[in-house]
Amino acid sequence: MKYDCIIIGAGPSGLSAAIYFGRANKKTLVIYGGPRRTSLSLHIQNYLGFQDITGQELLSKGMEQAKAYGVQFVLETVSGIKKNEEMFNVSTVKDKFSAKKVIVASGIDDVLPSIDNIFEFIGETFFTCLDCDGHRMNGKKVCIIGKGDYSARTALAIKQLHTEKIVLCLESEEGLSSEYRHRLEDEKIEIVTKKAMHLDGANGLVNSVIFADKTSVDCECVLSDLGYTRNDSFLSELSLERSESGYIRTDENFESSVPGLFVVGPINTGPDQVSVAVGEGARAAMHAIESELNLNA
Repeated sequence: MKYDCIIIGAGPSGLSAAIYFGRANKKTLVIYGGPRRTSLSLHIQNYLGFQDITGQELLSKGMEQAKAYGVQFVLETVSGIKKNEEMFNVSTVKDKFSAKKVIVASGIDDVLPSIDNIFEFIGETFFTCLDCDGHRMNGKKVCIIGKGDYSARTALAIKQLHTEKIVLCLESEEGLSSEYRHRLEDEKIEIVTKKAMHLDGANGLVNSVIFADKTSVDCECVLSDLGYTRNDSFLSELSLERSESGYIRTDENFESSVPGLFVVGPINTGPDQVSVAVGEGARAAMHAIESELNLNA
């Protein structure tokens, strides 16, 4: 089936793009693989107009808004994309679709520690995004589960912004430089080199992290700081220019080196905010729509 645009992903950036395409009376399909990162957020408190809204509620509102403008949705996983002259051919496990434009908004997945009961606490007192939930750590004792200098910098940032009560938990000291170790010691940030296995607490409220050796550390919040993976393996058949760190290069309108294919949201920029992702989706959609108009005299 042919479309004007296929959008891959139904997070904030994908839904934002879908709304713009729908309002431009373009035949639009959103292919998405089910709940992802935003849907796990129980308290989005920094998006304009909402004092506190769950990620799932925000996404549901966005999907209904897009459907009101005729946007179609398919719950499937994209397995590959090829470009044939002016059309993109998008394959899923079950079907094939084609479109003039493709907007990739497939997002990222957080790398989570091997803790057996994370989902009892995630979104309430277990977090994966400092910019999203740092304010909720104010004045509380925070356990950061991370790695090396990367998480040492996170610990130093939290101390300056939110709380002085911090424990940095590392599975090993690999990647932690002597410079950052000394800085952590100077700031009186405790370092624990053990593997976290379990969270103790109830009703979403954590009160300690339990390690593999059965010892524990008391805390009121946990921040996972282990990085993320990009959901872009289905793009392997396209000759896309990438940065040294693997991000897909785009121009100011988020169009990639393959004309007609746009990349928006955290898959292109790393972990970001809902407001940023929504803006990227809108800008990419507006440019894609305008590029199809024949306005020459």
